Amino acid sequence: MAIITSPMKYSMMEILGRKNSHKHNIEHINVFTYGELVRNLNSKFKILETHAILFLPLISLVGLIYHFTKLIKIIDKVCSKIPFFKNFSWCVILVCLKN
Repeated sequence: MAIITSPMKYSMMEILGRKNSHKHNIEHINVFTYGELVRNLNSKFKILETHAILFLPLISLVGLIYHFTKLIKIIDKVCSKIPFFKNFSWCVILVCLKN
């Protein structure tokens, strides 16, 4: 069993980070869209669960997160159920089982 996480290529955090610094996210070899990540894993893993988190731009909302945690959780839960929206989350978490 494996738990795999990856930042999403089109999240607001990634777009703003790449715009402001060419060294942004250098610890990752690749940054994928949700579909690219799933396609890369499907040959070796059976994906059991997916969770997308932090759809709101974290940089501008850090102070608000502590005051509106329930709202953030609701937004994440609703958006995480729509595959298209997973591309715009900050991070996707996949629970996988090796084939």
